[in-house]
Amino acid sequence: MTYTALTLSLARIISQGLVEETAADHPTAAVDNMLALQAQLPSSIPWAINLRVKEPSVRAIDEAFESAELVRSWPMRGTIHVTSAQDHHWLRQVLRHRYRTWMRSFEEEGLTRARIEEAAQIAYSRIASEGPQSREELCAVWEQEGIRTGTRPQREAALQAGERGTFLDRRNLFLALHIEGFLVGGPKRGNSFLFCDARALPLAEGVAQGEGNHEAALAELARRYAWGHGPVSAEDLARWAGIPKREAARALEGAAQEKPGQDFPIIHTPMGYHRADLDALLRTHAEEARSLISFPSFDEIHVGYADRSCLADAQAEHAICPTKNGMFRPFIIENGCVIAVKDPRAGYQFVESYKGIPSSELLEQAEAIAQVMSGN
Repeated sequence: MTYTALTLSLARIISQGLVEETAADHPTAAVDNMLALQAQLPSSIPWAINLRVKEPSVRAIDEAFESAELVRSWPMRGTIHVTSAQDHHWLRQVLRHRYRTWMRSFEEEGLTRARIEEAAQIAYSRIASEGPQSREELCAVWEQEGIRTGTRPQREAALQAGERGTFLDRRNLFLALHIEGFLVGGPKRGNSFLFCDARALPLAEGVAQGEGNHEAALAELARRYAWGHGPVSAEDLARWAGIPKREAARALEGAAQEKPGQDFPIIHTPMGYHRADLDALLRTHAEEARSLISFPSFDEIHVGYADRSCLADAQAEHAICPTKNGMFRPFIIENGCVIAVKDPRAGYQFVESYKGIPSSELLEQAEAIAQVMSGN
């Protein structure tokens, strides 16, 4: 079989659960299929998950977070993701070594292990008595207990003013509490996620770097990534997980080793690493994968790869992230490629390279899809 850019894009659409055959029966299964789903914008999360379930339901997604079947955290590369409760701790631990430089820099600004543990114990006490807490509520109770927090500019201003005591960078404190496995984002209130005690989630042992099961855990990470994102390359996995390319290549080779009873069989073909049944799925579902799909900002179909040129050409990439500030815009794909991007002021605009006939009806159709999937 000859693999073209279109074939690669359609294959990824199928692997990600964006056609009926591979779509999940419920939100937790949809996230499981991806292993982790980028979740920087809370408003984009229901939309991204609903695209990957057979029967979209914002209520079902909210219930999954309420029961902590789904959680929100920073398992890798300093970016917020949604994972299942089952995957949270092992994924966090297998990639924890990638945060070492950050953690050392946190210590230099006063965010020591002892201070992190102190903040965790205060949070545990409040969560036990009052239930899941918002960011503002936790910051207030820390303030009462002598742990001052604020934004980085606030912290720098306090230090310049000669204030005594430790004034901690608020974002770094929350990041550290997630990296160390103390807190996790859980129930959703409005457009925000409350924080829960992460000790209640299933634990993993021996998977951190230097421990006996680390290499097997890396291979499992690669297997799950290739299953839900494939076809992928070592460069794709390296970027997605924030690990060196050599490590990613080794993990993918480990993932592609056939094992009896393996739940996620992965093979390596000229197209990349992917689920073993993908060619068969392409033969029967490629036409459905060509359909019009409306995606939220930061969707995995785009941000889940180092090389996404099969989906978005240079013009589309510029439209999705015009200022290179890391903020990505919602977009529409049809026939496996980006055809329009949503401008915050002007609404959806066709990309210059769009070969079809621009149609307001098509954009209205995509907007209607977005409304249903996001629950707005």
